[in-house]
Amino acid sequence: MRKIPEEHKHLPEAKRLEAAQAAFLSAAAALSAANHAARAAGKKVTEELLAKAAALEPAQQELKQAEAEFDRAIGEPKPVAVTGIVLEKLRETFAPELQEEAIRTIATGLTLRLPMIETLEGLDRVRLAVLKVAAGDLPELRRQVEVAKVDWRDVLIAAEQPHRK
Repeated sequence: MRKIPEEHKHLPEAKRLEAAQAAFLSAAAALSAANHAARAAGKKVTEELLAKAAALEPAQQELKQAEAEFDRAIGEPKPVAVTGIVLEKLRETFAPELQEEAIRTIATGLTLRLPMIETLEGLDRVRLAVLKVAAGDLPELRRQVEVAKVDWRDVLIAAEQPHRK
């Protein structure tokens, strides 16, 4: 889950975000427990499992909304400079006339505010995966950036296991 910096913990949006994170973690734990119970009973799906899965979705939506409100309250995400390895891959895959826009999309769209991405190395991994999946296509790059904002693991899976699309 996303860490809330000390200087922002007093904000109402921070308190909402903390509550949304707790609710999401609780719903995820309940789904995991239901999954384990179903497997122990030798079943793939149970009514309890379906109910817990359904309960996770509104918790996830609330978390996304709380994160967006928190981001608005503390200001727009600041661009994170594109590192040499990412820039090199971008230049290999995008036509010269698209590179400036691609750099801007990567720098402003994928920042250290992604949940659970706290290091530049982690951010580079996500950025490289986005570039790989986009394969030089600017609209696809924008789409993959949005996918990564929701759940960056989806982009990693698409990049590392393209047959699973």
